[in-house]
Amino acid sequence: MATEIEYAVKNGIDHWAFVVYPPEIAMSQSLAAYLSSTSPLKSSLSFCLNLQSAWMTRGGLAAWPSKVSIYIEHFRRTEYRLVLNDRPLVYIFSIEEAAWGGSMGWSDWYTALAMLANASLSVGLGAPYYVVQTWSAAQGKAQIAAINAAGHWHGGDPLVSALSAYALGGATLEGTPFTTFANSTVAFWESLKSTGFSVVPPIAAGWDQRPRVECPPPWVPHPDASYVQVF
Repeated sequence: MATEIEYAVKNGIDHWAFVVYPPEIAMSQSLAAYLSSTSPLKSSLSFCLNLQSAWMTRGGLAAWPSKVSIYIEHFRRTEYRLVLNDRPLVYIFSIEEAAWGGSMGWSDWYTALAMLANASLSVGLGAPYYVVQTWSAAQGKAQIAAINAAGHWHGGDPLVSALSAYALGGATLEGTPFTTFANSTVAFWESLKSTGFSVVPPIAAGWDQRPRVECPPPWVPHPDASYVQVF
């Protein structure tokens, strides 16, 4: 972990976003390793949370308060990434209306995100700056609009106001030329901008699944060899 922190800092990366998993899941070990690291460069590399819908909604709203307590403890760490007047940066990936398993749909999302926002305010921080990661500008716009319409946040400000992406598609088995990939990325930025919401532009050097073909991870048991030609 100290080596990875060194690589990141020396190459201009100033924060990481960790996908959040239950503590008993092995995928949570990277965040734990970062938090416990004694690297002298750690102060130059902050972190934030990426809340993946499938994990954050497990157990429904009844289980949400205990997760909020964990997230607030992260927000209060000196390493946590704050933006726009002490607002904890929080990404949310793979939103869907029925994710909470109840009948309230988008109202459940509003309830959960407002609960976390109020908890953040209660410890002297700003409301989280929620960034919805989407695969399509139209879909992301509809999701944010539906969440915001489900309640009335303080002062009439939107509870959720920004779009981004978890990753960028466009890789092919033949190897997509990087110029093609870059042009499609810029077009995606423009589509996000056209929604009227704020945008955190996703930037990527490409996509290459060939290492996964050699050693498939549990979450992609049957990967294809699609990639982008970086060189």
